[in-house]
Amino acid sequence: SQRCNAACPQCSRHPTGSYFLSPSLNDNVFWTLDQVTKHLPYEDLKNIQNIHYNGTRGDWITNPEALEITKYFNQANDNLVSTINTNGSARKPEWWRELAKISRLKVNFAIDGLEDTNHLYRRRTSFNTIIENAKAFTDAGGVAEWHMIVFDHNKHQIEECRALSKELGFSKFVFRYTDRKDVVVLDKEAKPEYVIRAVNKDGTLKTPNAIRDFQIVDHVMKMRKTEQRLRNGTYVPSKVDESQISSISEPKELCESLRDKSVYISSDWSVMPCCFLGEVLNAKSEDRRYDNFERSVGEAGKTSNDFKCST
Repeated sequence: SQRCNAACPQCSRHPTGSYFLSPSLNDNVFWTLDQVTKHLPYEDLKNIQNIHYNGTRGDWITNPEALEITKYFNQANDNLVSTINTNGSARKPEWWRELAKISRLKVNFAIDGLEDTNHLYRRRTSFNTIIENAKAFTDAGGVAEWHMIVFDHNKHQIEECRALSKELGFSKFVFRYTDRKDVVVLDKEAKPEYVIRAVNKDGTLKTPNAIRDFQIVDHVMKMRKTEQRLRNGTYVPSKVDESQISSISEPKELCESLRDKSVYISSDWSVMPCCFLGEVLNAKSEDRRYDNFERSVGEAGKTSNDFKCST
């Protein structure tokens, strides 16, 4: 689905850290049950072991037929396990109780703190709604995990979140530290509202020196120019200087798609190697990876059209 009820400032949906939505997105682009049964019939799913609903530019549960499609996949074979990643702030408790009836299903709720902090990154979500939905899901027998990203503003709440997750019936509590940089969060008028700061595992700031006022002003001006260029179609993403990228003979970690023998199917039915490239064909000129992708497939005698199927 290309829909999402949240407005996280470091999500590619909101490339300027404001409420400005990427023009490459379309709320009317999402899988339908008819499309799924056409493109992924049961005979093609008989050996599939895992399906992971991991939105790169949308939240799966905002898909109008998410429940029906999840049920369809679950019935494909008796060994298929499903996992849903979501902010959990959409739908009513009744919907979540119905979702809990699906066997071999786990839901990872992205909850970055408590009521006074979760909304700082998960903007436009309601903490109370998330907790109500999660409780409805676990009380009905659903298996859920609480996944928390640790920032400077919520690092003191890790143990409180862990305790609450146990109280609510979550099967597991997972926290991790972001590998992203600090971000200036802009309000609906594109004015600086606050700064989200990344921390290391020991709780220290990744960027020790606080962002100064003049840096915030420069950042806001840059983001406003980016927004205008995205609106009028003249935005050109910064290029990666490949000469500055050191070659690594042995990768520290194997690519997930190779390790798990998986593929990624995006909201517009592009079939890609992994979620890292999941929506690169959809974003196109907004994404600095697109040129590299086009060049690589061109060298193999292909075009981006070879990665799409007709809907």
